[in-house]
Amino acid sequence: MFDVIATTDFTIDSMRGHFNAADSVKVYYKTGSYIGSEEVPGDWTLLGSAEINSSATAFEALVFSVGQLSLTAGDTVGIYVQASVRYTNVTAGTTYSNSDMTIAGGTGLCASFATTFSPRMWNGTIFYSTGGCSSDRTAVDAVVEDCTNILEIGLDEFSLFPNPNNGDFTLLNAGVANNIDVTITDIQGKVVYSKNHNFNKNEQKTLTLEGIERGLYLVHLNSDDGLKIINMIVQ
Repeated sequence: MFDVIATTDFTIDSMRGHFNAADSVKVYYKTGSYIGSEEVPGDWTLLGSAEINSSATAFEALVFSVGQLSLTAGDTVGIYVQASVRYTNVTAGTTYSNSDMTIAGGTGLCASFATTFSPRMWNGTIFYSTGGCSSDRTAVDAVVEDCTNILEIGLDEFSLFPNPNNGDFTLLNAGVANNIDVTITDIQGKVVYSKNHNFNKNEQKTLTLEGIERGLYLVHLNSDDGLKIINMIVQ
């Protein structure tokens, strides 16, 4: 469970979770903070559910949609992602923010609305849109210069350049030493690169994707400290 605190008006469209296995995921929400309602199911509303059925290699980062949730500036909404997902043990009062929202929390549960562990933060990504414009959605493959808004949990010290690139790029760790699983997928979820790397403080590593096709790719960085997913364009 965690809180989403809106700085501007936006609508949450979907999420990306890091699942441990095939599972069903349910997303609940409540007006106001989740604190005090961790074990009170009557305080929560089910936003929707989805089935996570995929190969083991794709469990790492699956996008799922269970419905839209609109927030206006100043709103605080509690979110409960109920599934077998990865998490990070955080310190009390940990927040993650950008210009549109702050994520605060959180608490993990080992049973439905029961057996809490805190502080613990869900590892995932929130996709959202701003501006109040909506339309019917059709799945397309596209290369774009400005990708969907996302908010990542942890590993803010990692960056990637150049972007766009031709399949040759550099990962930079501007923070402390870390052991990172680097997985790169295309937008259909096909894994095109997967390797563990040990990064020293302020170290950079150059990677080459041989024979890579042009398009949009997701660079997944995972460690015990959290995760980061970078949209990368190959031209």
